[in-house]
Amino acid sequence: MPEAELVYVGDPMCFWCWGFAPAFRRAREEFGGRLSFRILLGGLYPGVTARRLDPAYKEELADAWPRVAQATGQAFHPGILERRDFLWDTEPACRSVVAARQLAPAGVFEYHEALQRAFFRDNRDPTETGTFVAVAQTLGLDAAAFERKFHSIQARKETLADFQLAQSLGVEGFPCLLLGLEGESETLAQGCLPYEELKSNLEMMLNKAS
Repeated sequence: MPEAELVYVGDPMCFWCWGFAPAFRRAREEFGGRLSFRILLGGLYPGVTARRLDPAYKEELADAWPRVAQATGQAFHPGILERRDFLWDTEPACRSVVAARQLAPAGVFEYHEALQRAFFRDNRDPTETGTFVAVAQTLGLDAAAFERKFHSIQARKETLADFQLAQSLGVEGFPCLLLGLEGESETLAQGCLPYEELKSNLEMMLNKAS
C-alpha cells in the first residue's frame, strides 16, 4: 500500500489534547508499523492572541477540566486557576516542542506528552523556560543545547511556520488528525476520540487505501 502519514495537529496547552494523549499514544504503539507520525503545532492562543486568565476564562476552565477528566481519565491540577497574573500564551510551549523536534525527532511525541503532564497534572508553569528544560532533561536531552534551540531564531520561525501551515490546512480545533496518502490529506479525527473509535477510523481508511 502507499506510504501513509498521520499528522497530529495540536497544542500542548490545549486541555482536550491532554485528554486525548492516552488514545493517541496507543495509536502510535499499535499502528507504528503501518504509519509514520508527524506533529504539527497549531497554536491555540499564541503571542498577540494570548488570553488573560480573567474570572470568565477561569470559570470556563473550571467547568471544562472536570468534564475532560471524567471523559478521559486524565488528571488535572487546578493550581493554575488560582493565579491572578497568568497569560495563556501558548507560543512558548509550542516552540519548546519544536526545539525538541529539532534535537530529537524520534522523541518529540514523548516530549509533547511529558510537557502536557507537567502542566495539567503537576501544575508546572507552561510558559517558563525552566519548565521546558526540566521536561527535556527527563527525556535525556542536554539542557544547554535544548535551551539554545528554544531561544533560537530558527525555532521561532519554524513554530510560526507550523501555525501557518495548520491554518492553511483549515484546522480549526485541536486535536486534529490528518491522514496523508500519496500527497493528499484527509481529516481522520477532529476532537478527543476514544481509542476504539480512533482505531476503527484508522483501520477503515488504511484498508480503503490498500
